[in-house]
Amino acid sequence: MSLTLNQMAMLPPEKRLHGDEPKVVEPWKLKSAWRAVSAPAPMREIIIDGYVRRGEVLNIIASTKIGKSWLALYLLFSVATGRNWLGRQTKKGRVLLLDNELHDETIQNRMRSVADAMGISEDEDRDMFEYLDLRGVAVGIGEIEQQLSRFEPGEFTLIVLDAKYRFFCNGLQENSNDDQTTFHNQIDQLAKRLDCVIALIHHSSKGDQGGKAVTDVGSGGGSQSRATDCHMIIRPHDEAPELAVLDAALRSFPKVEPMSIRWKFPLWSLAADIDPVVKQVQSRNDARMDGATRDKTLAVLEILKREPGNTATEYKLSGGHPEQKSFRAAIAELEGEGRIAWEQEFTPPRRTAAAGGWRLVESHPTSGAVEFDS
Repeated sequence: MSLTLNQMAMLPPEKRLHGDEPKVVEPWKLKSAWRAVSAPAPMREIIIDGYVRRGEVLNIIASTKIGKSWLALYLLFSVATGRNWLGRQTKKGRVLLLDNELHDETIQNRMRSVADAMGISEDEDRDMFEYLDLRGVAVGIGEIEQQLSRFEPGEFTLIVLDAKYRFFCNGLQENSNDDQTTFHNQIDQLAKRLDCVIALIHHSSKGDQGGKAVTDVGSGGGSQSRATDCHMIIRPHDEAPELAVLDAALRSFPKVEPMSIRWKFPLWSLAADIDPVVKQVQSRNDARMDGATRDKTLAVLEILKREPGNTATEYKLSGGHPEQKSFRAAIAELEGEGRIAWEQEFTPPRRTAAAGGWRLVESHPTSGAVEFDS
């Protein structure tokens, strides 16, 4: 969005990017691509191996009450003590949690549970982890910038904002792409100035997330996934409620494969022995289609059992509608299971020419009543 100096001066602080005060624009200093090719700058320091570097922005997104705040606490303690996090090496450093959802006593007791479960001892440097409870306080990104401006670059290694949506105030709208871009531009500036990772804990949109691309998961304007360096999501696993699948879209690392993680209070842990299969919630239309296919499958088998030679044409089996979707699905399912076979030379009764038909395979173990897996 291009603004004149007068328009920029009229913006409230929340919508004005840091350093974008009205001023005379200086000419850009263009850089040589060939100089970069011959002597590229070293990459930023890795904070979480394979996921995020110093000065980058991380999204951690999951549905409500799945345990993303517990995962964030685990990450904070891991970085503060230099421990591995979900099998990934972290860079030890000072961390900060800004929590605007939980009461102070809830935060404290959660911290106690996580620290005890991780085996953090009394003699470890616990001054590396600080926090502030902000529930009920309208704090936006502008005030965060002001409060953190007193810290030197590199003084923090990781800052977690939990939850992102509550830092959208002073007119910012979560569902606005423009406001998401404005918010993330300010977060980028803050991460760059403080030379640390800033992690945003956020919720996914309503409904099934299983069929979505990684970058499409997250409530609000879609620009939020494009604006971050690591867009990490947690979705329910198909196998058990205590399992989940962690996946990420990355900017400064090669693609990583999704992995299964397991919840056992109060920690998430890597479940390397479980295939990362995301749970798919069946739509109402799919459920209706499955029911119709099941009914049609039963009908086809019953007709074939009564027909001479246990064979009949598609026209008869389908009740005159051989192109019906449920009939085609039923035929494909029965043929795939080896319960019926196509007889090209089948000649129907009272016909002189072969028309082809489906024959019930008598050798199939099912006899009498037709049974289906529940």
